[in-house]
Amino acid sequence: MSDPEADSTTGVGGLAELTDSSDQADLDVGVSTPAAVGLYLAVVAVGVTALVSVATGATAEVLLTSLPTAFTGGVLGGIVLARIRPTVLFRLGRFRWRTLTLWLPAPLVAGGALVLDSTGLVPETGLTLPLLIPAAGVLLTGRLAAHAVHDLAAGATVDNGAPIIEWTWYQSGPNPPLIALGVGSLLFAGLTYTLSGSNRLPTRLGALGAISLLLGWAPTVRLPSSGDTPTTLFSVPDFDYARAEIRAYADGLVVEPRFRPSYRRVVPWDRVTGVRLTEDRLVLERRWWPDIRCDRAAIDDVDAVLETVETSGRNRPQRVDPATADEPQF
Repeated sequence: MSDPEADSTTGVGGLAELTDSSDQADLDVGVSTPAAVGLYLAVVAVGVTALVSVATGATAEVLLTSLPTAFTGGVLGGIVLARIRPTVLFRLGRFRWRTLTLWLPAPLVAGGALVLDSTGLVPETGLTLPLLIPAAGVLLTGRLAAHAVHDLAAGATVDNGAPIIEWTWYQSGPNPPLIALGVGSLLFAGLTYTLSGSNRLPTRLGALGAISLLLGWAPTVRLPSSGDTPTTLFSVPDFDYARAEIRAYADGLVVEPRFRPSYRRVVPWDRVTGVRLTEDRLVLERRWWPDIRCDRAAIDDVDAVLETVETSGRNRPQRVDPATADEPQF
C-alpha cells in the first residue's frame, strides 16, 4: 500500500488539452494502440471498398484484388495516425460516448448491403452477403479500438502522476462476467433448440449457463446461525481471484485489470455514488455499472482506502455504517 502525494496538475477529469508538439511527444502510444487503430481502420476500409465495388457492379475477381489493398492501406493509415497525431486519439478516448462513433460504419455498411440486395441493383446477388462480415468486424474492432484509445487517455493520468493510494481488487460476492456468461448461454441454448429441434447441444449449453449463473451469483452460500459465524452451505475453493489493481487519483479511480489483453479504465468520482464497509468486503457503488466488491481481507490498510474514497473527488461518497449497511450475504 502506498500513500504518496497526488499531483494536482493531473487527474482523470482535470487533464489539460494537448495541443503543441511537446504535449504530443509526452503521450506514450506504445504498440497496442497503433495496432488496434490500424486493425479498425483496415476493417472499415475493407467494408467501404467492398460496398462501393459491389454497388458499381464489380465482380468477385475485382473484389479479391482490391480488398487486400484496402486492408493494407487501413493498417498503415492507423499506425501513421497514432504515431503522428496521438492527441486525436487522446481526445477521442477521454469520454466513452465519443468512442461510440467508432461503431457508426457498421450499420452503414450493413444497411448499404441490405439496400443493394433488396433493390436488385447488384448483378451477382451473392456478393451482398459477404458485406455483413466486415460490418460485424467493425463492431468487434471498434470495441477494441475504443478500449485502446481510452487506455491512452487513462495512461496520461497514470503515467504522469503518483496515485493517492492503491490496492488490489480481489473479487468478492457476485461476479458480473460469469452472470452474463450464464444468461447468454441459456438464451443461446433456447435459440438453438428452437431452430434445430435437437436436445444435445442445447442441453450442454444450458448446463454451462446454469453453472455459470449459480457460481457467478453466489460462489459461497452461507446460512444464518444462532452463533456469530454463519454456516457455510456451499463454497467453491479458491474462487476469489485478483481482478485488477485500483489506483486512486485526485479526480477518480483508475482500474487496471490483471488479465491480459486488457485495458485500463477510469471511474470518475462523480460515478462513485457510495462506499460501504462490511465484515467481508469493501463495496464501491457505481452509477450505471455493477458495484466494485473488494475482498476486505486482501486490503492491507482498509481504513486508509475507505478514508481516501470518502474524501476524494468533487462528489464525495457518503460513508455507510457497517452496523446499519443493508448488505446481502452470499
